Amino acid sequence: MAHPFGGSGNQFRTINSFEKAYKHNVGNNIEFNSTTNEKIVAYCGTAIDGVTKTIIFMGERTMHGNVCGKC
Repeated sequence: MAHPFGGSGNQFRTINSFEKAYKHNVGNNIEFNSTTNEKIVAYCGTAIDGVTKTIIFMGERTMHGNVCGKC
């Protein structure tokens, strides 16, 4: 996991906080199309520690990544 300063040194500003996005996604499992037109579903979960909240991005064939509040 590439946090707290972004993957490969990259950073970007977000409109909403991680906590707001997580709360919005709980029970909703937001769906969207990737830039390659693959259906992606965002699920709420936890990191391996069982405590840290994460949002997991699953494609039709593979996991596309995950984020936590420190990412």
